Amino acid sequence: MDKDHQLIRRIETTTASLHDSRIDLSRKGETVYRDKGYFGVKPKASMDKTMHRATRGHPLSIKENRRNKAISRTRSLVERPFAWMKRVLKAGHLMVTTVARVHVKNTFSCIDFNLRQLLTLKAQAAER
Repeated sequence: MDKDHQLIRRIETTTASLHDSRIDLSRKGETVYRDKGYFGVKPKASMDKTMHRATRGHPLSIKENRRNKAISRTRSLVERPFAWMKRVLKAGHLMVTTVARVHVKNTFSCIDFNLRQLLTLKAQAAER
């Protein structure tokens, strides 16, 4: 996801049994904003903005809580396409049987989101 324009740039489709932390779409020179599920896994990106997670007997400090809140503000922009695809395209549960077919459906969902986001960006540019 592009933080500036909120366009989906790269996607990867895997089976549900593969944990998200095993997939790293980042590249050198990028900043990655990730949730607590990626805690402890280093990305390829230059700047790692992974939210901290409390562990048993080690609660988060005030500084770590503030950092998590700052990261969540940026991450909320990234969660928007997923919510839109589930709500508008009804793409929360796909009724296809192979990873290749799911990838095609996800690709078209991402294209649809990007086209609608481009309309939003065009409208915002016209207002200025």
